Amino acid sequence: MEQNEHLESSTKLKYLAEIIKADMNGSKAAGTDFRHWAKWLKITTIVLSALITIILGLTFNSEAELNGVPVVNLVKNIAVILSALLTAVNTWDAFANYQIRSTQEFSIIQKLSLLYKDISLHLIQKENCKITDFESFKSRYDVIHEEYSQERNTSKDEGKKENSTEPST
Repeated sequence: MEQNEHLESSTKLKYLAEIIKADMNGSKAAGTDFRHWAKWLKITTIVLSALITIILGLTFNSEAELNGVPVVNLVKNIAVILSALLTAVNTWDAFANYQIRSTQEFSIIQKLSLLYKDISLHLIQKENCKITDFESFKSRYDVIHEEYSQERNTSKDEGKKENSTEPST
């Protein structure tokens, strides 16, 4: 009976370890993608801000024209368009929270990695693995995912509050 329990619990632990490894790989890919998007948005913000500053800093002869349009008006219109793009990029950045999401993904990887390591060491060191061992590790796994879900929901709610135009009560 004890041998069957050992076999069943060690099989379940091995399967849980495989699930954890898949979760870590998925979170690594997502975290890397989020980090790249965050970096791209920051670079875009810097470039647009610099272009707007340069364009507004240019001086032109007030009588200069390009295809019948005063150059001064053309330059101002370009600056307004770039400002609108900058606003759109910053709004998307605040809405998507790629930097925060990247941090969350790498945080769950650390937690899952520790759990994975503990399971692996447990399987190597224990000759008599019990169902309670599996249940304990499964409980830790569930807690990690519950914390992750709560962090994601909290960051989504904060993003909504930051982007809301309604006064908070």
